[in-house]
Amino acid sequence: MLYYIHGYKSSCKSGKAVLAKELLKAECIEYSEADIVDGDALFEKLENIEENDVVIGSSMGGYLALYSKARTKILLNPLMEPKLLLQLGPYNKFIKRALPVDQLLNKKPSPTLYTFLAKNDEVLAHNFKMFKEISKELYILDDNHNFTHRRKLLFTILKEITDEVRVNRSRN
Repeated sequence: MLYYIHGYKSSCKSGKAVLAKELLKAECIEYSEADIVDGDALFEKLENIEENDVVIGSSMGGYLALYSKARTKILLNPLMEPKLLLQLGPYNKFIKRALPVDQLLNKKPSPTLYTFLAKNDEVLAHNFKMFKEISKELYILDDNHNFTHRRKLLFTILKEITDEVRVNRSRN
């Protein structure tokens, strides 16, 4: 199964979520601000994701993807510091449960990460060196946080990656 997890203040009706469903046949995992406030409800939505599934996570969805059991994770301008959310709302319960990214990356088996970063991300500052070290493939696109200018290229590459993963999994 292929899942898409949208970002903070986004939804399964966003442009990327719709394209993920239409072009990649991904199932979107919907969450709301109430789920973030609750904390537990948000993490429970990730429990049905299995090891052989593939997860694409955008922004905060990228951070959430790291929580899933999926071995293959595709991160789109991922939030890597959940404490940033404290500036946006009453998310103390979520923050208390949120693990540091290095702990999530060291889960066994180690996940295979494909990471897409925008050079001109106006929302998050990225540590390009760190992503190069942790990612199987790092794609840096000349775009903004939402990939509005290179979205067609983004989804062409996403399709290639997800098709390759599906073929490899069917062989095993």
